[in-house]
Amino acid sequence: MPSLSQTVGLANRTRFTIEHYLHQGHSFRVRDEVGSVLFLVQMDPTSYQVVDHRSIHTRYLIDPMGQRLGFFRSILEHDFHTGHELLDNWGRVHAAGDVRRTRMASAFEIRGWGSGGIPIVACSGKLLDQGFVISGQDGKEVARILKQAGSRAADTLGVLMTGTIDPIIPLVVALAVALYWDRPMDGT
Repeated sequence: MPSLSQTVGLANRTRFTIEHYLHQGHSFRVRDEVGSVLFLVQMDPTSYQVVDHRSIHTRYLIDPMGQRLGFFRSILEHDFHTGHELLDNWGRVHAAGDVRRTRMASAFEIRGWGSGGIPIVACSGKLLDQGFVISGQDGKEVARILKQAGSRAADTLGVLMTGTIDPIIPLVVALAVALYWDRPMDGT
């Protein structure tokens, strides 16, 4: 069975764009370096649930032909912690990110991991930053996230692969940044 990265066409690509758009809620288009849509991360307002005091938002991973490939699930446990998971249609986790807001309201830290469940990348920054570095466990840069348009919300983010890692993991981290950036924040 192919990996989700292969299914959505991420192999041998080093530049991606994540565009925010409204479709029954906050949704995203992921494009390659020439502007072709690789997949959508599309909100469905009926997918919102509250389970054990946690808010769960599910977005559907959809290819350009409209086929559902999987799910991008965000789990808000409390104001300072949100988990994100990218799952295929069979419920297997391919990548995940864990966002923690620091004591300074606009600062955050993200850990990202692949299907093995072990953290393999980290990213941190402040909402007002124009870009972020994603580092591997050895501290070396594996990808960059750059704000390309908009002011307060992440209307468009660029993701540049600079190391050898499955691109799906930095893309999940970038989607987590975009969702975090999009949350209304007092004092920013």
